[in-house]
Amino acid sequence: MTKENINVDFTMNTFDTSKMDMWTKEQWKEWVGDPEDNIGIQLLLINDTKFYLKVMGIYYNEETGDMFFGFDTQNKLD
Repeated sequence: MTKENINVDFTMNTFDTSKMDMWTKEQWKEWVGDPEDNIGIQLLLINDTKFYLKVMGIYYNEETGDMFFGFDTQNKLD
């Protein structure tokens, strides 16, 4: 079995969206981000003869403070 450590950094930038119509290209790029920044997280947790479990995504809701995990699973005995 393998072990993976994930360090998640929730640094927050504050944007004045009331002035979006006056933003520069650099400000828009910072707001939208780069496609390379959104590659996601996928971790294979279990893959044996009985069961397959992989974390497909993690989502943090800033308003509620809740963390959501998406899984891909398969019962191989089915």
